[in-house]
Amino acid sequence: LGEGKTFTVLKLDDIVDHAHVRIRLRTLAESLDSRHIAASRKEDRRRAANAENQKILDKVQTAIEKIAKANHYDIVLSGTSVAYAVDGINISDQVIQMVSKDK
Repeated sequence: LGEGKTFTVLKLDDIVDHAHVRIRLRTLAESLDSRHIAASRKEDRRRAANAENQKILDKVQTAIEKIAKANHYDIVLSGTSVAYAVDGINISDQVIQMVSKDK
């Protein structure tokens, strides 16, 4: 059976009392509601974390731009996208210092 899916079995032939059907359906509805609420809360937490990450990335980008303009750099590359580079100018410490001041 599918992961995360809810199934219920009602054997209508065995049920004499319709109240039993109502109870089973109400229980199923409550279970589905609680799963929906949990999923909604998880999505809210994910969105909040993404918003916080974006704030940090914006601060880093602003710091990089300020440092690059102040030092007349034509280009600033991310270390993860460079296949090879001669040791030279590295503004990482300056960016970290500038972002830390903005907290």
